[in-house]
Amino acid sequence: MKRILNLLLIIVLTLPVLLMAQKNNYRLQNLSLDVSDNQLYVNYDLAGKKSDEPIMVHLFFYDSQYRIYYPKALGPEPKQLVKPGLNHSIVWDYSKEMKKIDIELHPYLIPGKIASHNFGMGPEAALLSLAIPGLGNYFVTDTRTQLIKPWMKTISSFGLIALGSIAANDRYRDPPLTKTIMVNGEEKVITWGMGKWNYKYFNSDAEFLISAGLAIWLADVVFVAIKGNHNHKLKKKILGMSVVYN
Repeated sequence: MKRILNLLLIIVLTLPVLLMAQKNNYRLQNLSLDVSDNQLYVNYDLAGKKSDEPIMVHLFFYDSQYRIYYPKALGPEPKQLVKPGLNHSIVWDYSKEMKKIDIELHPYLIPGKIASHNFGMGPEAALLSLAIPGLGNYFVTDTRTQLIKPWMKTISSFGLIALGSIAANDRYRDPPLTKTIMVNGEEKVITWGMGKWNYKYFNSDAEFLISAGLAIWLADVVFVAIKGNHNHKLKKKILGMSVVYN
């Protein structure tokens, strides 16, 4: 137990440093798409966390097989610098590059230098969530856009397991049911039934609470592994393109 507590302490103390290393100076948010007259509008807000300097925002698309498409017929000017602010748009005249747009294409925007972009950790981040539920989320996605925050997963998982453990420890059974019978003219006490279980909260409370806590924990590990694998594939495919260094 002492080793586990020491490990948790180390993680908690080093977490702020690790999170700072994951942060970018710019953040894209409120991404949306509109189509009109053979033109695709990629709308977004650009927030500057440490800088207000204008930067270039690169637009990529990827499909379900992680094939990367880097459009050229863009407006405003493809290499125009953008200042942090709301309601920015990149317009892609896809009719100049393809007959029709593939509905499986997903946009991916990168502010600043592509080669140094932080795509997020890969599937190895699942090990962090395996240690503490919710922890790996901070390294694979922008948690500010999540409805269920990572700390909620931590509290709910550990809380349910703790409640289940308390319920298991406080569970007890009534004394066995006995009755007295006559055997060869002598009274003899025999047990004819087991005592009733007394639960702290409800029937099978410990099993239900611990299982629910573990289910939340496992679901988070799976989510982080999937999201990390997504990050890994995008990073490998995009950085593998020679155009990204232009």
